Amino acid sequence: MQELVAKAEIPLIFGSLGAVSVNALYVNRRQGGRTFTEAGRAYQRYILGKLLREWITLPNLDPNAPYALYIVFYLPVLVNAGWPKTKTRFKSIDASNFVKFFQDCVVKATGVDDANHLDVWVSKRADPSNPRVEIQLYRIEGLTCI
Repeated sequence: MQELVAKAEIPLIFGSLGAVSVNALYVNRRQGGRTFTEAGRAYQRYILGKLLREWITLPNLDPNAPYALYIVFYLPVLVNAGWPKTKTRFKSIDASNFVKFFQDCVVKATGVDDANHLDVWVSKRADPSNPRVEIQLYRIEGLTCI
């Protein structure tokens, strides 16, 4: 059983912070690993600000409890305009690449480490009139952890 503890709806913005692309968020470092680009830091501040505003009344969460994280991307377009003449029916928008970015934002907003996100669900849907990402965090009740 799961209990909803936090929900947020954040507009996906295109333009002032650049196109929302994982390639625009990170840069690989010469010494290994990767770090945020300036656009990535700006986008993280934007997402984190929205989460903190929506979750300002969120009670303290148990940092040792198991949680389920649901992320749903509502995108302007999912299907390639030239389909069926194109190679693939759906646009090449890899939502799974964004999971870590949004998970890190949730961690900063809640103070609960992402190691506690035992279930992570990612979905893509089309909503041309309202592109957004919806984030829901559930506490998993009755889970036996050995």
